Amino acid sequence: MTFSTLKTQLKALPCGKKLNHSLYITEESLGDVDEILYEFVADLKARVDADSEYNIIKFFTNEFKISWLSYPDFFDDPHPSLKKSLTLNIATGKTRNFNYDRFLNPPILHRKETFLHPGHPLIESYSELTRKEESYDLYTNTKTIGFKLNWEKLLNEKGLSYKGHKLIQSQTPENTNVDVKPIIDRHKTAITRYNFSKPVQGILEYNLLEDTMSFFDYGCGLGDDLRGLSSMGYHSKQDHQTYEHSHPAIFLGITIELQACN
Repeated sequence: MTFSTLKTQLKALPCGKKLNHSLYITEESLGDVDEILYEFVADLKARVDADSEYNIIKFFTNEFKISWLSYPDFFDDPHPSLKKSLTLNIATGKTRNFNYDRFLNPPILHRKETFLHPGHPLIESYSELTRKEESYDLYTNTKTIGFKLNWEKLLNEKGLSYKGHKLIQSQTPENTNVDVKPIIDRHKTAITRYNFSKPVQGILEYNLLEDTMSFFDYGCGLGDDLRGLSSMGYHSKQDHQTYEHSHPAIFLGITIELQACN
C-alpha cells in the first residue's frame, strides 16, 4: 500500500480520533470498519514482532508512519495511561520503542468514544462522560490535560472524581485563589511542571527542533519537558546517570535525543 492510498483509506474511515497530523483507533474497531487496512496493519505488526499488548493504532497523516500504543486499562479506566509505544517508519523500516512504566506523569486518553467503531456498546457511556466533563470546562486547556498528574490536579481543584465511568462531585472544590506555598528546600528536590520550561518554550516558539538534531537535558528534574515533547509527536531516547553533589541530594543527568515526527 502506498502512502497516498493509505491517506485515502484513512479519510474514508467512519471513526477514529482525528488530530492535526494523526488518527487514533482501537485495533478491534479498525478490523470492524476496514478489513483491507486492518490486514495491512496486521502484516506490519507481524514484521516488527509487536506483541498483543498494543491495542491502539496511531496513523500519521503527514508521514508514512504508524505507531502501536499500549493502553492496558482502556476499557476500565475513564482516562487510561499509556504504557508503551512502538513506531514504524514504513518507508525506511526503522522502528522506535518507548516505555512509560516509570513515568510519574504519563500521557492519558480523553474522548474514548472516538476510538471505537460505530455501534460499539460502550460508545454512549463514553460519550456521556465526555459531555459531563465538558460541562465542567475540563477541556479548556488542551495543552496540559493530556498528562495524568495534570488531569488529577484539575479534578481535585473542581472537587471531582469518578465512579466507574461516571463523573461525580466528591468534595468541595479547592479555593484556588488562596496561594499556600509549603517550605521547600529547592536544592534537595525537583519540581513537577505543568507547562514546558522557558527554554523549551523558546525552542518550540522559534521552530528550532529539527529531525537532525539532538536535545540534551541535564539536571535533577522529573522529565516533564521530555514527556510533553513526546506527546507532541517527538520520539525520544532517554539514558540515566547519577552524579553525587556536595550535599546528600542525588542529581539525575538525562540525555535526550529528539526526532520530529511532523
